[in-house]
Amino acid sequence: MEKSLTIELNNIPDNLRFILKKGSQDSIVSRAIKECKSIKTLAEKLKVDRSTIYCWKNEWWFMKFKYLKRLMKILDIDLNKICDKIQGVKGQSEVKVLFKKKLPFEIPVELIAHLQGDGSIKKRDGRCNYTNQEPLLINSFIESFQKCFVTKINIYKGKGYTQVNLPAAVGKFLVSKFGTFGSKEFVIPELKNKKSIKRYLRAIFDDEGSVVEDKKRYRYISLRLVNKVALEQIRKFLSKLRIDSHVYKYKFELRISKLENIIRFAKMVNFTHPLQKEKLKKLLNNYKRITRFGDIL
Repeated sequence: MEKSLTIELNNIPDNLRFILKKGSQDSIVSRAIKECKSIKTLAEKLKVDRSTIYCWKNEWWFMKFKYLKRLMKILDIDLNKICDKIQGVKGQSEVKVLFKKKLPFEIPVELIAHLQGDGSIKKRDGRCNYTNQEPLLINSFIESFQKCFVTKINIYKGKGYTQVNLPAAVGKFLVSKFGTFGSKEFVIPELKNKKSIKRYLRAIFDDEGSVVEDKKRYRYISLRLVNKVALEQIRKFLSKLRIDSHVYKYKFELRISKLENIIRFAKMVNFTHPLQKEKLKKLLNNYKRITRFGDIL
């Protein structure tokens, strides 16, 4: 099943904390105390100690989402009515603010594509990173991350590659919404328009795609993934752009061949990766009968 890129209230994990407008948390807690007749009774219902109630009421602490949901249930108020009060989300304990955006909002499609390509999120502990040799792709990943998250990242530069490490709280948040990012199991996001499809395809081809050319035998664009379901979905995305492709399941590979399909891919998707972009341009120029298309890139 495809996953929507839209983050809504019910997508927030129970252990994360909301940053509410000043006075909103105090108002909710005060009303709940009044409803329960005492702080002691409210504390018993929520299974917390009274000092925690005081800290929430004075807005010294941000409360976990699971407690906010219980408070709204006690007050018999629809949880969605507090969406306009939410100013952001914090992680657990000392973890800083994850994002400061009003719900609902959309996760950049490039962020998900890159994490599914050359990224990794450990489902157990949320450790999350993206690794690549190409600076342009590293910058693309960081830019897509910073469009919605404000927490700091750690950049490690190894010999011939760069790794961007994200806080575990971000990894856990993304896993809770999109499920596993494992190579064999990740789920392609739900993309409703051609613009989003093009952006996703470009990012995933940048990470896992290549241009293959043997002048005497064959010319094609290749995408290799061990996820056969994802390959089929990507083939359908390409089809929506009128780009025919074929999946070789035993090779875990999708291929785009034939001149008209390669030209259409170059015009509608293309690569950001400079090496593959140049190879695609060279491939098209090597078709002697279509030299007029040599400047389309």
